[in-house]
Amino acid sequence: MVCHSQEFKKTPLAATIAVTNLVVFHTESNQVAALENHCAHRNTPLSKGNK
Repeated sequence: MVCHSQEFKKTPLAATIAVTNLVVFHTESNQVAALENHCAHRNTPLSKGNK
């Protein structure tokens, strides 16, 4: 578990699970999704974004 639902807001959330860096976020349809927390194009964490 990354966090409790009341702690998870609309901004991306960085999390580490078993040495894997993830970003958890809401999709446009309000579903929760997770990706590796790394932007290959800008070489920066995705969790620093706002959408």
